[in-house]
Amino acid sequence: MKKKMFKRAGVAVLSMAMLLSMGAVGAISASAYGTGYGGLTLNSTASEIKAYKVAEFTGGAWSWVTGIDTVTSSDMNTVTASGTADDAAALKTIADKLAKDSHLGSGTTLNATSENELPAGYYLIVSKGAGKIYQNKLVEVKANEGKTLNNDKASPITVNKTITGVETNKGGVISSTDNKKASAQNGATITYQIVTDIPTYSSQATIANMADYMIVDDYDDTFTDVAISSVVIDSTTPTNLTQVTTEDGIAGAENAGKYYYSAANIAEGNKGFTIKINKKSILDNGGKHVTVTFTAKLNTDARSNYEYPNDVDFTYDNTFNATGGTDTLESDAKVYSVPIEVFKYHDVSGQETAITSGDAVFKLKNTTTNVEYQENTNANGKAIFTSLPAGTYELTETTPPAGYKKIDTTITLVVTVGTDGSVNVTESGTPLTKDGIYFQRKVENTPQESLPGTGGMGTIMFTVGGAAIVLCAGFMFVIYMRKRRAEEE
Repeated sequence: MKKKMFKRAGVAVLSMAMLLSMGAVGAISASAYGTGYGGLTLNSTASEIKAYKVAEFTGGAWSWVTGIDTVTSSDMNTVTASGTADDAAALKTIADKLAKDSHLGSGTTLNATSENELPAGYYLIVSKGAGKIYQNKLVEVKANEGKTLNNDKASPITVNKTITGVETNKGGVISSTDNKKASAQNGATITYQIVTDIPTYSSQATIANMADYMIVDDYDDTFTDVAISSVVIDSTTPTNLTQVTTEDGIAGAENAGKYYYSAANIAEGNKGFTIKINKKSILDNGGKHVTVTFTAKLNTDARSNYEYPNDVDFTYDNTFNATGGTDTLESDAKVYSVPIEVFKYHDVSGQETAITSGDAVFKLKNTTTNVEYQENTNANGKAIFTSLPAGTYELTETTPPAGYKKIDTTITLVVTVGTDGSVNVTESGTPLTKDGIYFQRKVENTPQESLPGTGGMGTIMFTVGGAAIVLCAGFMFVIYMRKRRAEEE
């Protein structure tokens, strides 16, 4: 009897222990976070992630944290009522306004490799990383719940230089597959555009520690008459844009509260310009684009390098915090121009000999643009076309050298610039050979035939023969008349 009672008591104790144990597990599970706290896990490549508590639920309603004044109650209604993809743009706008609020405080640095415990509320998440612009985000952290934030939207900071216009009445052609390439003739005006980003910096970034923000354009020395048309931040043209003409002027302008640029890089002559936007303006315009538009005239000489580059270097602060640091990005756009020579010659004992007795005149007509190019042959019998854009051309001879026939056919030449920048000139699919730096088309001369009246032997024969016929006719006429009179008598 006592043994049974002992077993029953043991079972009761064991059952109580199991219940207590289950209760304890339940208590541990319920208190995985501190009272009023939740968890936030981030999947991000950012090097610095800050969380700023911007709203809390008190008195049965949501309200912005005391002191924050860049947002309104209407913004709060938008945040708490959101829940569809259509709300994304509105939430981004609110997050960007909050990111500029001076009352955010220092925020909490988050870890991207493990869960972060935060007091319940709405948080502004600001991410930074070298070479990228991250989108500001709003996220709700609920008490006793964990949340994972995925798809950390980020776009790389870039600089892109393109060709947006070429003077068409001078044969300008922009590549249909790559607006970083164009071809044009000598004297054509090219329009370039540079687009780059202003990074969004953290609240710790200060003017004193920031690196300079500069766009430095360096173009080939065949470009002249360079003129900056506009410098625009997003869709706004700065009204306080000021031009300076010396390197000292740029250096002294960095904290003057204005946008500055130089029309020429003094150290390199007229081969470039520098645009430097002051640091306060950079801090105020994070996440926006800078667009620079300028024009330049192509003044080429015949040369073996048909490529006329136009490069830009963009330097900016890439650490987004108080320590400072720089990074430089590059982009280029190229204009191509092609030299062709027409060699007019005659054959002397199997040798190609240039005609030097007089100028021949050749004409090239672009069949697409109808632009015509005309050149005379020189003392070496060559008509030099130094600067031609891509296109199909009809070659004709308008005036031959003295004593020679002009060609009676139209020669079709095709000038191409490949996507890799290679330059070629072909006729019926066959590449022209080159004479030094020129693509050469040879044209053989045919001498004109001698005509009567030029003093040759043929003239004497015709003269003597003609006189003989006249004398013979006269003699026959005299005989005829005498015979007739004799008959009449």
